Amino acid sequence: MKVFNLIQKIQLLAEKKSRLKNLDNFDRNSLDNWLQIELTYTSNAIEGNTLTHQETMLVVEEGLSIPGKKVYEIQEAKNHYQALMLVKKMTSNLKDLKNFRQNQLLEIHQIILAGIDNFNAGKYRSVGVRISGSSHLPPNPLKVPDLMDEMEKKWQNDDFSNPLKLACDLHYELASIHPFTDGNGRSARLLFNLVLLVAGYPLSFISPSERVTYLKSLEKANLTQDLTDYYRLMLNCIERSLDLYLSPETSSPSSPSKLTVNKLAKLSKESESTIRHWTKLGLLPISKGQNNYAYYDESTPQLCRKIRQLQKNQRFNLDEIKQILNP
Repeated sequence: MKVFNLIQKIQLLAEKKSRLKNLDNFDRNSLDNWLQIELTYTSNAIEGNTLTHQETMLVVEEGLSIPGKKVYEIQEAKNHYQALMLVKKMTSNLKDLKNFRQNQLLEIHQIILAGIDNFNAGKYRSVGVRISGSSHLPPNPLKVPDLMDEMEKKWQNDDFSNPLKLACDLHYELASIHPFTDGNGRSARLLFNLVLLVAGYPLSFISPSERVTYLKSLEKANLTQDLTDYYRLMLNCIERSLDLYLSPETSSPSSPSKLTVNKLAKLSKESESTIRHWTKLGLLPISKGQNNYAYYDESTPQLCRKIRQLQKNQRFNLDEIKQILNP
């Protein structure tokens, strides 16, 4: 992507972001929650974790174990979600990155590897590493502290006039330095999203189907210093999240027949966890929109009330109710 096209793309994304202020709060909250799970699922999936979006949600929101999945995969989901919550807390009062410190990045990494590799969690590596499938050789471990100090100065001295490029550059630099024995990709993607959140953008994720393109773009950037493909991919991911928020299919007040989890919970006076549980059991039909985002039609609140009445008034359990609703 040539410099001119890059600037045009960033300007387009900034214009789209400005439209988010008109988004219904209920829709935004529901989309925020969905993206938190999606980012946790996709970031781990890129590293080989086999949990699906739905399974990841059950792990982090319901605390459930998933039969057939490895213990470390469950732990990775919990850890990433907790690290993301820390990122959101860190960014809540930031206007730029001048007050963001290197030790905070280490805190994020410590959570990522907690219970998986406690010895190396929150520490820069003291050994050489290789990036699987890549010809790029990360720097000698003795250089890592100085390189990270330089990186910290870069983000603290940035005037934040171009936060999207800064987000892309910091992700690229962290992935290239590869300062940790493990968890580098997840840390880099969380740092990328930290900058986006500070700038007022929604969370952005790289789909597992984009994994090969993503890794090849990083390797090309490392070997040739040509970041064209890399910038294109990362900016497209940002645009995808913006479009998800701005799509009439999921977020427009003019589409009342399509209800998000958050809005359905409010209309039916049930908790979001109850809505998700009933959905998982097959009691509530859903449709899939852009990026596999789930929504409900306008008749679903009435169905929720019926389910609750069958429970309270006639003492049916959920399996019995399912048989009644789907004879």
